[in-house]
Amino acid sequence: MYQAFNFTVNDESLAAYPESPVSIVSEFKVQSRESLLANLKNGVLDAAALEKDWFGEVEADVFISHSHADLDLANKVALILENELGLKSFVDSHVWGYADDLLNIIDKEFCWKESRKMFDYQSRNRSTSNVHLMLSTALTKMIDKCEVVLFLNTENSISSENYVKEGEETTGSPWIYSELITTKFLRKEKRNRVGNENYSTKGAMDSVLAKSFPRVSYKAHLSHLTPMDAEDFHKWCGQGRMGNAALDFLYDYLPDVGNR
Repeated sequence: MYQAFNFTVNDESLAAYPESPVSIVSEFKVQSRESLLANLKNGVLDAAALEKDWFGEVEADVFISHSHADLDLANKVALILENELGLKSFVDSHVWGYADDLLNIIDKEFCWKESRKMFDYQSRNRSTSNVHLMLSTALTKMIDKCEVVLFLNTENSISSENYVKEGEETTGSPWIYSELITTKFLRKEKRNRVGNENYSTKGAMDSVLAKSFPRVSYKAHLSHLTPMDAEDFHKWCGQGRMGNAALDFLYDYLPDVGNR
């Protein structure tokens, strides 16, 4: 990661950009029970192999962090970056939503107690914690690998309501919290710039939370992110450069807050 941006955006601010007739977002390879069992040897699951099979790293220029409620907005930002600047995006909720598929397979295979017709509580806790750890690791790797992180700051992702401390911005998503903290502490370094294609699955990062679980509020660490608004985004997309040159323009136009 070289620079992270706090992008204040909504649907209306991007209305001027046409919808793409063909989605450039392709899907991860669909995995199955067989791929899970292939990583099971002598009763032990190979976590590294499982992570590689299900959440392998992909090539992208921009990492888009967002609320699951803003999935369409995140996809539109990714399409704009592809069409206007030739930049490939990784939309975080696409890989986080994939957790549901993996957990469903693991739980059915190892946590279901046929005699009681229910899932074993302790086994379910272990499966969830292990899958989330693998996902968190994969997410950190992708943030580190992408040159730019765009955090979509919307009413869905950030709240200023007094859940924890008056006037303090918070988020209800543990995944957004994790991503913001990761961007705060990862080293900032220019990477080899290699673009590929955007990746997606059907899920969303917040979907792994049980609906009955009480609301949790996390402090949203935003001060280290470079502010970006819709006007900045429009100027970036309209400056005429593509690919790496477009990224260099962005760094000059919106310098890192730590370098100002």
